[in-house]
Order: sequence, then structure tokens, then C-alpha cells
Amino acid sequence: HQLRHYLPGYTTLQPLDDQGNPEPQIEDGYFDVAFPIYGAGYAFGTNRVSRALMTVEQANRQIAAGFRADSDWIRRHMLASVFTNTTRTYDDDAFGDLTVQPLASGDSVTYVKRDGTSATDTHYLAQANAIADGSDNPFSTIYTELDEHPSNSGPYVAYVSSSLVTSIEALTDLIEPDDPSLITSDTTTRLLIGLNPDVSEHEMVQGFMLFGQRYIGRVNGVHVVEWSSIPAGYMVVQSIGAGSFLGRREYPSAVLSGLFTEFSDVDGNTMLNRWIRYTGFGVMNRVAALVMRIGNGSYAIPAGYTAPLKV
Repeated sequence: HQLRHYLPGYTTLQPLDDQGNPEPQIEDGYFDVAFPIYGAGYAFGTNRVSRALMTVEQANRQIAAGFRADSDWIRRHMLASVFTNTTRTYDDDAFGDLTVQPLASGDSVTYVKRDGTSATDTHYLAQANAIADGSDNPFSTIYTELDEHPSNSGPYVAYVSSSLVTSIEALTDLIEPDDPSLITSDTTTRLLIGLNPDVSEHEMVQGFMLFGQRYIGRVNGVHVVEWSSIPAGYMVVQSIGAGSFLGRREYPSAVLSGLFTEFSDVDGNTMLNRWIRYTGFGVMNRVAALVMRIGNGSYAIPAGYTAPLKV
């Protein structure tokens, strides 16, 4: 339900003469994070007639709808935990009040930087102007903001809303990927049938896994992927080398883990099939990712993504 995330400290070797011994030192930087847990479900019902006449296709449509509903619910709750830039309290029946943290948000927690200094930080950024060459290219700032922390390392990946793709593709600094579906020669370009350059499910780029709709390329050291689930005008950027920045909580009982099913005989005629999910998300590493808003000089949580969600 909660954990302590330890930060790398900063120190240097102690000077010694031939008889000297170094004094013990303790790495003591940390912050505490916690994770909520919420319940949700999907169901469909039958009676004795509809059940007897139900085809495999009809049953499959109901089951597929349940899986889509589960995927939608998880995705929105996961994103809400990232976009919400305020600390919130979760009232846990077993453990009392738990403090769920956002990414670094300018509060009193200090984070070590590569130059050895420590300072507060915010990883919720905003840019008033649209993305363009020059000072309106945000990717150098994004790279610097993530890379200043010694616990972070590349590759850095930005998952961007579809609304930002056109302006990103127009950047002079964009390095576009090779298209694996094309064969290029000196005289003509021919289509190589059977290869799909999209990342609609998963794609390996330089040894790491991407998801989303399309790999756009790399800008100023940041890989860019279009993900239509990101609200218009926003991007979420992750330090892959820092590991997972989100934590996910489930109940310790195996029967309550994952998406599990229930069957209920209501009255001998009406019967219900249910899919149940208990889980929740919270930021685990507060400096391993950032969110940037484009088109407004102040950060604000996207509409419908303020945690905890009502649905």
C-alpha cells in the first residue's frame, strides 16, 4: 500500500593520510509514496430463452466488450495518476489515510542533481506557444529536465497527443525513422508488402519497447511516439533507464487479483456474468517522468483526468 523510494545521495571520497580511515556515511535521501485501490466491474445478463439461443458470436461480443471496458478503465486511471499534479489523501480501510503523490510538483521534497546540488523541482511543465523551431521547440528543455537527475538515464520517450504530431513533424531537428515497409533504390521506391511501420501494438526501437499508434522519430535526444489516448495538447515523457515510475496496487489475495469473473443466479431464470477489477495507480518515482502542456503557459490537469476519477 506504500513504499519508501530512495534517492541517490551525493558525496565524494574523504581525504586520508597513510594512517587514516574514512568516516561512515549513509545514503539517506528518500521520499514516501502510497497507492490507492478502487473497484470496478462489467456485467451482462441472460434469461432462460436468450441463454439457450445465444450464439458463440453473441457471447464473444459481450466478452470482448468487457475486455475493452477493462482496458479503457485501466488506461484512464493510469493517466489520471500521472496528470494529477496535487498530493491527495486516500482513506484506506486497513491502513488509514495514505498520501498519494504526483510527479515532482514544487513541494518541499528536494532531489539530487548531477552537479551534486539538491533542490525542489517540478515535472509539470507548460509552453504557451505551439511547437515550432527555435525557442518553441520544447524537447531540449524536456531532455535537460529529465537528465539533470542522476537516477535517470535514456532513452527518453515522449508519448504525445495526436494534436501535436503535425507540428513535431515540421521541426528541423526531427530525425525521422526508416520506413521498414519501403525498399529504396537509386531509381525508384517500391512497397515492401507485409511489414507494418506502425506501433499500434508494440515495436522495438533501439532495444526498448514502445506502445501507441506511431513512432514519429527523435528530436534533441527524445524519442517521440504518437499515442491517441493522450489528451490534446499534452505529452508524457519517461526516462526508460530509470525503470517504472508508476506503481500499481492490488489486494494480496490471489482471488481478488487481476480481472476475475463471477457468476450469479438471480432467480433461477435471470443469470449474470460479471468481470471485476480491484486496482489502483500512484506515482512511484517522482522524477523519472514529466508532463508537458502545449498551448498554455500554465499547467492544468486535462479535463476528465483529475484523480480520483468518478468512473
